[in-house]
Amino acid sequence: MMSTVTKVTLITRHRKYFQNLPYLAVIVTGIWNAFFYWPICASVLSKSNVGYLGSMLSVANIVAPILLLSLNVFITRELADEESKMVALALSTTVRWYLLAMFLLVAGGHAFFGMPVAFTAMIAQATLIWALAVFRGLFQPARYFVLATSSFGVIPTLVILNSTRLNLSIGSIILAQSISIFALSFLLLGRVSSPNLALSLPCLRRALRTTSLGTVALIATVLLFQAGRPLISHMEGTEAAAEFQFSSAIGVGLLTAMVVLGEAVLPGFYSLGETPWVVKINSVGRIMSRWIIPVTALLMLVGYQMTKVICPYYYPVSHIAIVASVIVLAVCPVALGSVSYSALVYLRRGNILAVPALTSVAIFALLCIVLRQQVSIRVAFAMVVALSIRTLMQSFQCETSNGRLNLFKPQIAPISICLATALFALLHFG
Repeated sequence: MMSTVTKVTLITRHRKYFQNLPYLAVIVTGIWNAFFYWPICASVLSKSNVGYLGSMLSVANIVAPILLLSLNVFITRELADEESKMVALALSTTVRWYLLAMFLLVAGGHAFFGMPVAFTAMIAQATLIWALAVFRGLFQPARYFVLATSSFGVIPTLVILNSTRLNLSIGSIILAQSISIFALSFLLLGRVSSPNLALSLPCLRRALRTTSLGTVALIATVLLFQAGRPLISHMEGTEAAAEFQFSSAIGVGLLTAMVVLGEAVLPGFYSLGETPWVVKINSVGRIMSRWIIPVTALLMLVGYQMTKVICPYYYPVSHIAIVASVIVLAVCPVALGSVSYSALVYLRRGNILAVPALTSVAIFALLCIVLRQQVSIRVAFAMVVALSIRTLMQSFQCETSNGRLNLFKPQIAPISICLATALFALLHFG
């Protein structure tokens, strides 16, 4: 017979192993999209359709958090707390039915009144985000992994591969992907529903009070990562957006990996007392500030070479690779910003993140309007500058909130090098 200690040990190891599945899902889908999905799209679809598809998916990613009012962040935290779990499950079920009603309304509008398929993609993306947040809060990493890899990788790829045989238009492709993703997310959510919907009303009121500024910060973050493709599509057309799509497939993929790294490591310090936590965060901040520039330089080289591998030969490969390298520069402020973000969450000052978030969006928009260089490299440069300013502002807020934190000054040198490199690329290649 297995002893109790052995059982506990095995369960703990099992839990730690599966706890990494959400982060693994992000990395797997990023690699899949960069090396398989978008190259397959380029081989099956015209250049303008690739740009249109990328732009529509970006718009859906921007609108989805607005539809959810950032409740996905709230529900994850509430479901993880045993005391509020039942009430949070009721809220999850209520939002599930709300999303179904919205999806049916939009689908009916598309079928009978010709409503654009982009609206269907928005509801499907919102449902997917909600389902992933629920599974994260309930600690169901296997279900999270299956849903994420299916929705971001397998389903879109299967639709694209069969689009030629079925003679699907680009609108039908987006519609087929949206319906499949919504159906899978909705069905999986049904496995964790609650019959007592009345409990969701007080929970919803409390959620809306606590997530108002968090919604602003979340939407601003999504805008910085997703606004490039629709913006380029509007300014230069869908073919230019298709070229930027391959730059961002590598660049944003590497950025996401750094965000995942911060989410995987830094929350582990939350259980520490304040004094050892301050020592640990300051130590991590110094180490990252010291090594982030060599790491970023290496990732720029990798991104440049990888873009040449995945990019179709009839695209302007060299220019796309350069833009990808500029986007990868944002790894520096994103990685450093993950430290200050984690610190503000620990200090329960997450609401003040809205100030640097809105400032960064304003800077991004201003640079995109004022600069006169080629649009794709202009957007990449604006992203780097906006994220850099945001990181410095967050670090300064940390030191204001807790005088023992020392994150701001060590970050000035690496971010300055990052900005100087981005400016050189803008002036030399723009």
